[in-house]
Amino acid sequence: MSYWSTLIGGIPGFFRVNPTAFLGQYVPLGVASAGYYSTEPLRATLGELVDFSLINRGETRLTVGAAHVRSSTMRYFDNRDSPIAVDHIMASGALPPAFPAVKIDDEFYWDGGILSNTPTEVIFDDKPRRSSLIFASICGTRRDRCRTISGTCCTAEGDPVFEPDLRSYRPPAGDPSAAPHHQ
Repeated sequence: MSYWSTLIGGIPGFFRVNPTAFLGQYVPLGVASAGYYSTEPLRATLGELVDFSLINRGETRLTVGAAHVRSSTMRYFDNRDSPIAVDHIMASGALPPAFPAVKIDDEFYWDGGILSNTPTEVIFDDKPRRSSLIFASICGTRRDRCRTISGTCCTAEGDPVFEPDLRSYRPPAGDPSAAPHHQ
């Protein structure tokens, strides 16, 4: 029963149904509304619960990744380079087609997991290189773990679409600070 109530009503403080999305696939919604759900409740929740001034003091690094919609490239937003705002967090979780893209600096972004579900390259490519401890869950390649909805979460071979890419990282050629990579 909770599945249906979530599907039809959303989750308070997170998302709600976008009724115009159900008028048909050719109804022009605009990029910022092109999702089955609106995440405006999440915007309000983050505004209430997250202290962005504390995040932007930079005492602890925060980097979030998002996929640039127009170019299909990954972009990282890092509090060492520029202030993090609610839109950066929202973009990093804007998973289509459920949630619409989020506008940042006149460009639209989706969940970075579309391009890199384990975006460790931002850490490995850090200059100067620093010691880091990374916890990553490498799972999801077994067919019996796939749970499909109309085949959207798995390829024809049964492998998940959102597969971690940690194992695919290769240090830049000639990088003397790069540790040997083992698979």
